[in-house]
Amino acid sequence: MPDPDPLPRGSFSMQKFILLIGSANGFSDFDIFDSSYRELFNGIKASDCLSYLNLIGASDLRDPDYKRALKSSAIHFARTILLPKMSFETYGDNWQNNFKTDVFRAELEKSAVDAVRAGEVGKELLEQIGRVRTRIDRDQDGSISGEEILRYLSRKTRILEIQD
Repeated sequence: MPDPDPLPRGSFSMQKFILLIGSANGFSDFDIFDSSYRELFNGIKASDCLSYLNLIGASDLRDPDYKRALKSSAIHFARTILLPKMSFETYGDNWQNNFKTDVFRAELEKSAVDAVRAGEVGKELLEQIGRVRTRIDRDQDGSISGEEILRYLSRKTRILEIQD
């Protein structure tokens, strides 16, 4: 008899995602893109994961504000990581021509805002968001351009090429 309540397609452990963020903070030579592409999102379609994030996105209003903010931050950060993966899965080597850097940037910024709202429990997440942001901002002007985003992500999608 089949499992009456199977996990939705694209489901993954948000707890493992948070743990990967914490462990990525301990290394200077890689970030959450490297570890999540290799360990969490390997062999799973990004579009399914994004659908799963939409499914779990609603917060319980009875939860404290910091908990809702942490969940929202993690969801936005996961979307940030999954958007280039989905573009690569859909368009292959032509992914950059179809990638919306403004959506990526907005998700990254929403994640940072919510991590700050989460207070103490959002500090590890905020640290990793800051690390990614710094790596993207090659000219160190405090803003991340579409060109800088694509340059950064082109290195990260090489991980996906190897898995393909």
